[in-house]
Amino acid sequence: MAANVISIFLHSYYPIKHYKSIILAVFQGLYYLKNRYYFTQQKTMQHSIHTIKQGKYSYYAQLWEPEKVDASLLIIHGHAEHSSRYTHVADYLAKHDIAVLAMDLYGHGKSEGKKGHVPSYDVYLDSVGAALDWMQQRFAKQESFLYGHSMGGNIVTNFVMKRKPQIRGTILSGPYFQLAFKPSSFQVMLAKSAIKMMPALTQPTNLDAKGLSRDQAVVKAYKDDPLVHGMISPVAFLGVEEAGKWVLNHASQWDGSLLLMHGEKDPVTSLAASKEFIKKVPHQNQDVTFKEWEGHLHEIHNEIGKEEVIEMLKNWISERM
Repeated sequence: MAANVISIFLHSYYPIKHYKSIILAVFQGLYYLKNRYYFTQQKTMQHSIHTIKQGKYSYYAQLWEPEKVDASLLIIHGHAEHSSRYTHVADYLAKHDIAVLAMDLYGHGKSEGKKGHVPSYDVYLDSVGAALDWMQQRFAKQESFLYGHSMGGNIVTNFVMKRKPQIRGTILSGPYFQLAFKPSSFQVMLAKSAIKMMPALTQPTNLDAKGLSRDQAVVKAYKDDPLVHGMISPVAFLGVEEAGKWVLNHASQWDGSLLLMHGEKDPVTSLAASKEFIKKVPHQNQDVTFKEWEGHLHEIHNEIGKEEVIEMLKNWISERM
């Protein structure tokens, strides 16, 4: 009936040769609006909390799961921080059909353990293995990737090289192969002495949060975050230091797709060590990409211009799904 009314109205006021074209234009406009709404509406994504168990330890983990999953990514955070600091990264990737699992390491965030301590470096590797198994079981039909930032980059690199998981690719962000500054000989000697008598004794890292990002809002949020602890034990420090040396000494054994990104002006972890690692990695018949972000400090995913960094991460994964 509505169509008849429109037809009578148009026929009364317009010549018959024109009103058909007007009706066609109306329907084309409606079709355009329908498609515009379809492509711009928010994709549905579910955020959920999980507990991942590995032996006698339990770990707090978060999952960002899009309605349609094309790939999955496990994020391993850096020292003294936690998984929630990667919410913006996970949100963006999930909107592009990449499921993200992020876990709080032992002694970090909402996971168990004394803040800044770990019973042994292998506990880190074991926890990554447990989280990766959990993720790959949930998304068995999709390609899986590993992402590690700072100390997380150290752990992920060691995990890939020593445990040889079945993954499609690895992303490293400002990996802690070496610190950007040299710890004093006294501090190292003290840690080596304390590891025998007081292995769980924690001391402040004295990290200057200004070295994380040029974005002052990020710096303030880090300082105000109750889950950021800023402590480290001799076991944790020496374990990561030795693991970084091992990686640089065995870089020629790397096998697999790799994206390594580092801030040009990172005052926390060594850009030179990342370049040394990339130089030693066999490039023949290997998918290896290195990106130095000009002007960026330590947390390139939290820097001014972070959108470009996260976009590159997304594109690199998407090209390998």
